[in-house]
Amino acid sequence: MRIARTLPPAAAPLYPKEIVAGLKGLLNGKKKTDRFKSEIQSFFNVKHIFLVSSGKAALTIILKALNEITPEKNKVVIPAFTCYSVPSAIYHAGLKVKLCDINPDSLDFDLNKLCDLVSDNKIVGVVPTHLFGLPSNIDKLRKCLKNSDITVIEDAAQAMGSEFNGNKAGISGDVSFFSLGRGKALSTVEGGIILTNRSDIACAIEKHMGNIDKYSFLETIKLILNALFLSVFLHPKFFWLPCSLPFLNLGKTVYDTNFKIKKMTGFQAGISAGWQEKLKQLIINRSKNSNTIYNKLNKSSNCKLFHTSCDTKNLIRFPIKIINEQLKADIIKKSRKFGLGIMPSYPTSVNKIDKLKNRFANQQYPAAEKIAATLITVPTHCFLKQKDIKKIISNLI
Repeated sequence: MRIARTLPPAAAPLYPKEIVAGLKGLLNGKKKTDRFKSEIQSFFNVKHIFLVSSGKAALTIILKALNEITPEKNKVVIPAFTCYSVPSAIYHAGLKVKLCDINPDSLDFDLNKLCDLVSDNKIVGVVPTHLFGLPSNIDKLRKCLKNSDITVIEDAAQAMGSEFNGNKAGISGDVSFFSLGRGKALSTVEGGIILTNRSDIACAIEKHMGNIDKYSFLETIKLILNALFLSVFLHPKFFWLPCSLPFLNLGKTVYDTNFKIKKMTGFQAGISAGWQEKLKQLIINRSKNSNTIYNKLNKSSNCKLFHTSCDTKNLIRFPIKIINEQLKADIIKKSRKFGLGIMPSYPTSVNKIDKLKNRFANQQYPAAEKIAATLITVPTHCFLKQKDIKKIISNLI
């Protein structure tokens, strides 16, 4: 067991005063959730806001709503390399995944391949993803769609507070969602936000929201305990302890369609009090650390950086392509030994996920598969000190 300063791969810290505010929110939950909704609505200047239990819950509800609007359509196009929560939400909603390979220089869709895919009249939506906070080019994506009725579902789960070309992430899609999980840009322990300006989508979502349960008493207690745990053990002084407990499965990516879909609690909404100022400061810290990492590694022969990472201000983890798999394995091994928070990303492309690979038999997505084999991520969060960054850089060059 290693007992020493250990960096979490990603972190949006929770503070005692926020947990106290969350507990107060249990006493007047509707008031707190209404306040949070109003602030989100004003910040993003959108008509319709929905607050749920997670980002994948948000995506599932969106997809069920779209399927209700156009029941004859049942396919959703996603990048072949993305968070496993995306395909799990699609299958949870009863729809089918259609994969598109990625541009290995941006982690966005390979738009040439996307343009060939979207002629399928069974496609209900396409999901551009701001992975780790790197921007997806939604303007170019829309040109591929050529005025079709395919819905653009903006996956801004990892990009709350980001701006791309002067536009806030989350306002360019027909409908979009954020995640408020522990390692995202902003955290309320767990949670999800849906945004849309389209009244037809909002109306269909509203129907589904009426059938969603609230957190049970035991689920709420568990949420509070998780908040207390995170407020202590996300800090590098103590993160070594959860890292040493194998049953927590920290750092493991699991594909799972068995997840709860609930309405956000007053506790989570209470935690969010002051979220705009907090998010602003978190972005300042991430931007500073990301710029330092980029400048130090830009000329490294071991690392290949994404061309968009130099001007993106809200990377929740800094993604880097390593020149070969053996070097990647060596870097990860050293990181674990010294607690540097350098981690592999999603272990496979979507078509190689064990529970899904039979669905994509004989389908190949070479760029996505190569990225899965060579990508690592580096911490950017506010717990990083300059000495941490020096150790990380020396492990990479």
